[in-house]
Amino acid sequence: MLSIVKEVGIFVVIAQAILYFVPSENYAKYVKVLIGIMMVAKLISPIFSMLSGEGITEFDYRGEAFWESMEKTKIREMEGMTEEKIYENIRKEMKEKLNNNPMDGYVVEDVYIEETKDGTGKITILVQNEGAEKKGVGEEVLRKHYQELLKTEYINLQIK
Repeated sequence: MLSIVKEVGIFVVIAQAILYFVPSENYAKYVKVLIGIMMVAKLISPIFSMLSGEGITEFDYRGEAFWESMEKTKIREMEGMTEEKIYENIRKEMKEKLNNNPMDGYVVEDVYIEETKDGTGKITILVQNEGAEKKGVGEEVLRKHYQELLKTEYINLQIK
């Protein structure tokens, strides 16, 4: 995009120089029409190249390179993390997500993630009812609410 702006700028300067050196006023109007047609063609050419697919490949390539670099950065960040740190970050994100979507005075105190023998995991959510009247929804309703938020069925719920 920047190269197109530069090219148009250079073209305008050269066109003004040509107009300055036109021998008479009679020729100037014809030269102006010719320069105007050339300017319109210069401005429309990037649009036609995008529609024909020539300019899009360069743009797509840049986008692809961006995502590749992002993945490499993410991998480098995760290489320094131990399994404990990864689980800790997941726990914090889950706790934050659950507390951002509270239900009837219940507050998530902590989230525990455990691996089971069959390779799946179990999430234990420690919840405290901070409602003024200590009345709340049933445990099953609360469990379903958290299952929907975390998009999982494997939740063990402990209410204080």
